[in-house]
Amino acid sequence: MAGRCACLFWLLARAGGSDDGQRPLFFWVSPETKVQLQEAAAAEGLGLADAFERWVDLRSAAAGVLRAEANQVPMPDAAGDVDAIQSGHQTPSAQEVYSALPERVQSRFLRGLWPGMRDIAGSSGRLLLTWTGGKEFVQLAQNLALSIKKHVPSLLPHFCVVALDDEAEMQLRSHGICALISEDSLVSDPDRWDFKKRLLGAGLVLGLEVLVLDADCVILQDPFLNVWNDSDLETGTDHMFPERDLWQPHMRLEEHLNTGFLYANGKARGGRLLCFLASFLHIFAEPDLLGLPRDFFDQRAFNKFVLMHLAAAPPMAQIRYGKSQVELPSWPPERLAVAEMLGEVCGLCRSASQPLVIRVLDPEIIAHGMNYFRRATHLHRQPAVVHANGVDAKVYFMRDRGIWFVDDWSERFPVDSRFLTYGHPPGLDLKGDFNTLLAALEVAKVLKRRLVLPRTMHCANSPAHEAYQLPLQECTVDHFASPKILLRYYNESLVESSVATHPQYQALLSSSSWTVGPADADALLEDPRTSSAAVLNLEVDVVEARDSLFQGLQAFPDSVPKPACKFAYWPGRQMACRDEAYLRKVGQEKACNAEGQEACGVKGFSCCEVFHGWAEKLEVFTGRPWDLPCNCGLERCAQFHRTSDYPQLGENHRCCFRKHEDPPMLQCIDVGVFPSSIPAMDFNSYSSDVLWALKLRGSEVFTETFQACWRWTQAASVSMSMSTRSNDVGRECTWIVSSFLLVHDEHALLDEWLGFMLRQHFPNLEELHAERSGGFAKLQSVQNRAKWLLKRSWSQGAEGAAVEIYETSTGRQRKVFPERSSFRTSHTWRASYDLLPSRNKRLHRMGFLSLIWTCSRIVAGPC
Repeated sequence: MAGRCACLFWLLARAGGSDDGQRPLFFWVSPETKVQLQEAAAAEGLGLADAFERWVDLRSAAAGVLRAEANQVPMPDAAGDVDAIQSGHQTPSAQEVYSALPERVQSRFLRGLWPGMRDIAGSSGRLLLTWTGGKEFVQLAQNLALSIKKHVPSLLPHFCVVALDDEAEMQLRSHGICALISEDSLVSDPDRWDFKKRLLGAGLVLGLEVLVLDADCVILQDPFLNVWNDSDLETGTDHMFPERDLWQPHMRLEEHLNTGFLYANGKARGGRLLCFLASFLHIFAEPDLLGLPRDFFDQRAFNKFVLMHLAAAPPMAQIRYGKSQVELPSWPPERLAVAEMLGEVCGLCRSASQPLVIRVLDPEIIAHGMNYFRRATHLHRQPAVVHANGVDAKVYFMRDRGIWFVDDWSERFPVDSRFLTYGHPPGLDLKGDFNTLLAALEVAKVLKRRLVLPRTMHCANSPAHEAYQLPLQECTVDHFASPKILLRYYNESLVESSVATHPQYQALLSSSSWTVGPADADALLEDPRTSSAAVLNLEVDVVEARDSLFQGLQAFPDSVPKPACKFAYWPGRQMACRDEAYLRKVGQEKACNAEGQEACGVKGFSCCEVFHGWAEKLEVFTGRPWDLPCNCGLERCAQFHRTSDYPQLGENHRCCFRKHEDPPMLQCIDVGVFPSSIPAMDFNSYSSDVLWALKLRGSEVFTETFQACWRWTQAASVSMSMSTRSNDVGRECTWIVSSFLLVHDEHALLDEWLGFMLRQHFPNLEELHAERSGGFAKLQSVQNRAKWLLKRSWSQGAEGAAVEIYETSTGRQRKVFPERSSFRTSHTWRASYDLLPSRNKRLHRMGFLSLIWTCSRIVAGPC
């Protein structure tokens, strides 16, 4: 819709190239004004429409200058984009675009930070920013600053961190790091969702060359020497093979552009990009619309917004990678219906006739976490920037791979800390690797030491080794098992392998260490060096050493660590080879499955949940499944199958116990329900593909919409604590879809949807009528009242009518209307109403909310 609207505007503006004064204009002016316009156009040698457009541009630029002066923030010179002028197309500058934006959109661009941003950029006009709040993220920003100081110190004067709270500012400045803060940056959590786009836009308005990084990045080379400077926006990608996979519809949408790296040159261009950013901020301004949430993952929403522009006719965006332009392949039409959202920003700002140009940078140079931490692409090609995304336990990975520059040794390790190392035999199979590692951990726990994790586990045991042709033969544990889960349970007993190279550790090794040989192994418990030496190095078979220790502790059974058992299940909700988008390409019959990988294992060791970008995407990227046993080959525990003997356990419970334990002490978890395939996880958002396709195609896709909602509920059941009971799913799906239709004033379709959902749960309406004493007739009355609400306003407010509807449909006595939380709307619902154009419309929506609440309750079963 936006594409058609923008095109129409352009045609109207250009249609008068040889205007003879007879063509009617699309605005009313007096005859005298028209003559003056014609004379001015003739004097300039332009058509009437062109002359009028130039006048509008000049007036807009002048208004921007005046507004900037009023705000006491000097605006840069309003010059058109250099590349557009050279190509013969006048494009508005970023300053011109900004000046013409409504105040509510202008205010999003962090004006309180402008003076500080100008000062940091200085005469070079170059700015490097990140943003942070909270202790953990402050430490990440500190690490980024130290990486710049170490590798590109010339950039440090142009680097600053935007603090999101006073505590962050105080911490940053205490470490000598530049910190910017203003009322604009003191934002709540919902406003952090699009913060980096607002930072980028602010730099464009100021005419700066600006790079915005996520705080979990490090710089190893000058990033400004690794951009092409030929595009409106340059950004990273989460693809490993972008030449093959960029904008392919079977890939997860959020992978195409990685917004942790956003570069734009406001000195040379910026108008198109600022208009794009302003439109994005406008469309996704609300955390929710009548309870329908914004997509929780901002990167996915940004990629979807780019896709809308790529899919327009003609395209409103262009993607470059390397020396090529990436053409958008054929996408399913229902996945492009969301492009109708662009109609909401039609006319928001004037951009150019040319499309926005976005360059995707090489993921080995602007490296994402999967390439750097696991594929080790840096061994043959040094990156400029490393983004620690796509890996669990970010700080663990940064420490282990040697890109953690914060000196936090004393914070992590008290002066009496004791460490344990051992020689992990190379070339073991997976079972041998993990049984050896577990034995070393048990020795560390008995001796009250921290085990330094090995670096010599056998890389070839990972299915990714051959599939990705990894350049490593010896690996760390994180290539096979989730370090986040491992550290969750054993953080006090484990440290990353790179600790062995730390100067403080080396000092301990020199001053206070003991190497345990075969002759000493049997006397570990009695030897005083076992407790006194800072570093204990086992040069014996660690399994034998463990067994010897346990033998010596037979009289003290409570001192022997006993592994806790847990069911290790295949994470079918996360595996990309079960994505519905992927299965459209390969066929439903090729959906991956566990195939015996699930098993009882030792708590903390999980070889299935190695996220992100590794285990769950291997098959999509390479065709090789991630087929490791979920328990990493550790067989200390057994599954208990007689769960039916326990009425408190349901069919989704899995129970484990330690082998040879009598009676068995059960450890049970509810693994939930797994959908047959994985729908897009933004299904319940107001930018949902499925919901926009419903709006486009209507009742013919009711069944598909409900089935997608059912699968989404199953997929989200664990992470969002959602019930998968039939009635609960019915209520949830009634709410989600109804709210979407209500937001878009699709009242007739909403009426059909509510009827469909009732028939879905009560297919035999005659029996329903008999069993519920005319319950369906009452429900029809509810729908009739809803239609009546559309035709007239309520002088006394629709909420009172909603009470009556509620009473009629449920047979309850009059009482106070249910609290707002029953409506599943957030604190912004009133603000959403206030933005509507008319009081009557607000009242209608309030009445409809009551209707939806009532019908969803009936779908859920007896009240």
